[in-house]
Amino acid sequence: MLTSIAATPTSTSSAGAIAATRLMPHVVCMNLQDAQYAIHAVGVFFSRSRDATGAGRRQIIDRNWIVVAQSPVPGTPISEGDAVLSVVKNGEPNSCG
Repeated sequence: MLTSIAATPTSTSSAGAIAATRLMPHVVCMNLQDAQYAIHAVGVFFSRSRDATGAGRRQIIDRNWIVVAQSPVPGTPISEGDAVLSVVKNGEPNSCG
């Protein structure tokens, strides 16, 4: 009986339809907190951030960091953990102006 429940095609197609509607927003030049909110707004609640300088610093207070690059590009379908945001601290050199 468990086999027939697990093989139900409706659950597979529903999951695919939901995932297809989660598109990566454009978040470059946002502070990290606002970028995370934008990603949450499309239904994805786990994203990652990394220090774009390569120094390996942790992002403790998200509002103190600015997103300078993102992966994947805007408009790409995403799921949990797919979004990777490269950040620098506010005031550090960046292309955001």
